[in-house]
Amino acid sequence: MARATRIAGVSQVVATQGSTVLAFKVAGTHSITPTGTEREALVGAGGVAGYAERPAVAVIEIEIFDSPDLSFEQIGRLSDVTVTSELATGKQYILRGWLANQPELSGNDGTATLRFEGPQVEEIIVSS
Repeated sequence: MARATRIAGVSQVVATQGSTVLAFKVAGTHSITPTGTEREALVGAGGVAGYAERPAVAVIEIEIFDSPDLSFEQIGRLSDVTVTSELATGKQYILRGWLANQPELSGNDGTATLRFEGPQVEEIIVSS
């Protein structure tokens, strides 16, 4: 009989800058783009010639819930931050970078989207 394996659902995200530690309550979206490369097809009149490979920014993007002790002014100043993301599978992703967007807090549902960017995301796979 196959063992049930949790692959989605519960996740945690913590941002650290100096002595400041912010633990976010993930509301919905939690996506990770770990690669630092993007490829684009090179197409001309004669067809596909190949592709170009360029460096790309790595991203951790999350939708978070607001809370009484969370300062969006403080979040907006995150510029030299380490973001640690842990997924339901136990995989961890670490990005050292910056907050790329100014978070916009929705008063309707109490959420905001944070987009952290950096040169790469380190993946840590925990084997059981």
